[in-house]
Amino acid sequence: MWEGNKIDYMVHIGMATGRRYYSVERRGHRDGYKMKDVDDELLENVDQEEKNDIWAEMPDELLTSCDIDDTWRRWRVALPDTDIRISEDAGRYLCDFIFFSSLAHLEKHGEEKRVVFFHVPVDVDEESIQIGIDAVVELIRAMVQSGRMKSMVGKAANSEKMAGEAMK
Repeated sequence: MWEGNKIDYMVHIGMATGRRYYSVERRGHRDGYKMKDVDDELLENVDQEEKNDIWAEMPDELLTSCDIDDTWRRWRVALPDTDIRISEDAGRYLCDFIFFSSLAHLEKHGEEKRVVFFHVPVDVDEESIQIGIDAVVELIRAMVQSGRMKSMVGKAANSEKMAGEAMK
């Protein structure tokens, strides 16, 4: 999805069985995929040549460049009655594989890793779906607000640095 497209932020979404809350993942993992899927199969069946091509020389884990703590605070304010959390482990199966693949692609191309993975509960009734829609919309809004603030702070620091150098 990244190749040839202008993407400001990417939010991958997956369902987390057994969770009753929404969570945003901070890190993706290269290895350790030992969980079986609903068909009782392991991820090891992924084309190793493709995996090695994407993940060659990648560290064990990669972090999003999005400020997850700031994003979470903003997200939390927008959804005070919704259980939303930060997670450090996307599950070492498809969700983590997808997340790490995006992170690795951006890392490999020297780009800012402006991607997160969003886990939702498996509930599919109308009310739960609406809560999920609201949660992802507010997550995206919080990511954009956080990114803009980070950009503004960076520009201000650059201006101060340039002004200081000009005075020398």
